[in-house]
Amino acid sequence: MQVVELLKMLITLETGYRRLDGEIAKILGWREVAEKLTEDGETKTRYVWLHPENGQPGKVPFYTTNLDAAIQFAEAACPNERCGFSWEDGKASARLGNGPYFQAKNPILALSAAALHRVVTTTARVPE
Repeated sequence: MQVVELLKMLITLETGYRRLDGEIAKILGWREVAEKLTEDGETKTRYVWLHPENGQPGKVPFYTTNLDAAIQFAEAACPNERCGFSWEDGKASARLGNGPYFQAKNPILALSAAALHRVVTTTARVPE
């Protein structure tokens, strides 16, 4: 999924979901790999996410459905600047540093959009 499409989804969806978390994770350097397992003579495929810094299996944060994860993402994307969001009457806004404002249905999606925009418009990658 392209970044522009992902940003559009973040600001228009009613709620986040795990597929979006995975798409954000890919942009941040996480890799999804397939592992073949044999159980009771049957071969199955299991997908594992590998952490961008150490290549070890890990769990992708819930960027689009957990406020704590979205705040951590925003703070990591903008470590030396102010980050903020507001929420009223079914609409949220978020801004990182002096970047653009992003509006979405809730603060989690707005923060995730602002953080993702910040990451792709700077050379820095966000560690998790």
